[in-house]
Amino acid sequence: MTTTGGRAAARHQVVLVRTWHDHHGAGGCCGTTDAVGTLGPPDRATAAAPPAEDATGRRYRALRTALPHVRVEVTDSRNWLYLAPWAYRARRAAGAPAAVAARAAARATTPGGVLVDGELLALDPHAPAEEVVAAVRARTGTLQG
Repeated sequence: MTTTGGRAAARHQVVLVRTWHDHHGAGGCCGTTDAVGTLGPPDRATAAAPPAEDATGRRYRALRTALPHVRVEVTDSRNWLYLAPWAYRARRAAGAPAAVAARAAARATTPGGVLVDGELLALDPHAPAEEVVAAVRARTGTLQG
């Protein structure tokens, strides 16, 4: 790890990109009720708040537990204003040519994606948390937490 401004900085950064969801009023990015493509209005019980347990949440908790030194963030797939420049800069910082970094930026908004240092891992968007942890470990070269 390196230090910046007197505090430790994570060597690697992981961004979990949420899948597309149906949103309800006043919910913001966290006001999800149902996956896009389902038929009918959301159930009243689920419309009040997003599910406590979802795939992104399980992935986040598993990564934070297994790899506490890795910075993990969650963002919406529509957040291209953050994702594209971040992925481009991260790939360039890793030594990738501009064209490779631009392709990484274009893929950064993939719903359900797992990005490690700007690079999209080739995972099923519904991969279990254990598979995501193993893939991040392999990409970062981290054997243990």
